[in-house]
Amino acid sequence: MDSKKLLVLLVLVIVAFVAIMLVIGLVALVFLGLVSGVTPTSTNSGVSETQSRNYWTATSPLSITGWKYSGTKLYLTMQNMDGQKVTLTDVDIGGEGSIASDVTFSVGETRIILVSMESKCGTAGSKYELSDIEFTYTKSSFAGLIQEGDKPIVGKCS
Repeated sequence: MDSKKLLVLLVLVIVAFVAIMLVIGLVALVFLGLVSGVTPTSTNSGVSETQSRNYWTATSPLSITGWKYSGTKLYLTMQNMDGQKVTLTDVDIGGEGSIASDVTFSVGETRIILVSMESKCGTAGSKYELSDIEFTYTKSSFAGLIQEGDKPIVGKCS
């Protein structure tokens, strides 16, 4: 073989090697991106953390003005946006989550609620998304009222 054919062959081998390495790298990035999510929290809704905060601060009768998820503990800073006293009796987040006891909010009152989750949040800084959020509450003489969230709670584990 002459030197030109060897050079062309060498270039083709190098290009093929680089292409294979790029494909392996992309597969690894996709895999790591999927694995770093928190169960049950795939981040496929396309809702950003800012959009999530904007949505939840405007909900009523109970708004969520802040949240922190660490280990199996989810802390929700909640405010009564209603003109009457509201008692939170249950929290359901994707089929899990519980509060130790009922929490009563006066009009406009803000409280930090500890929700015990079954699933652990990932490592600090990893993203999570909590969907299918329902609050059961009592207002006046009406018990068992349900507030459902249309958007997930999105954040980073701490």
